[in-house]
Amino acid sequence: MSILQALILGIVQGLTEFLPISSSGHLILVPWLFGWHFFQDNPALNKTFDVALHLGTFVAALVYFWRDIVVIVRAWVRSLRRRSVETQNERIAWLLLISTIPAGIVGVLLESFITDQLGKPYLICIMMFAFALVMLAADISAKLNKSMDDLRWPGALSIGVARAVPLAQGVSR
Repeated sequence: MSILQALILGIVQGLTEFLPISSSGHLILVPWLFGWHFFQDNPALNKTFDVALHLGTFVAALVYFWRDIVVIVRAWVRSLRRRSVETQNERIAWLLLISTIPAGIVGVLLESFITDQLGKPYLICIMMFAFALVMLAADISAKLNKSMDDLRWPGALSIGVARAVPLAQGVSR
């Protein structure tokens, strides 16, 4: 992989990670569209490079949201010490934790299937198109009359289940 190719993929990652489109799908489609075969020839490089790109994105998000993260982590620790949830931030911390469980379970159980079977460029294109329609339908039909105060653990769990679907490349959260 050349420096220019790595730079292009880094830009693709940076532009797509925080948009409602699949950054992982784009990281597979761009080399496929340009005929770059370095990831097919070296699968270990593919995983390493993907992790490096996502780590960079994670660090950028961590820096940007640092104050919010500290507030939520402190609230979570306080609720653990007291063994009760008393504040809005404590409740949000626990709901965030609950919402990560389904994707974690699906990711661990289906990792090889997701990587081996769902990472094909034609499937990614189909998934991108299909989920663009799903997101359009959700935008059209959404009732935006709820606040964070209305969210409870069953809702957080259902959000977590919905977050497990984007483990397939081409699907965005």
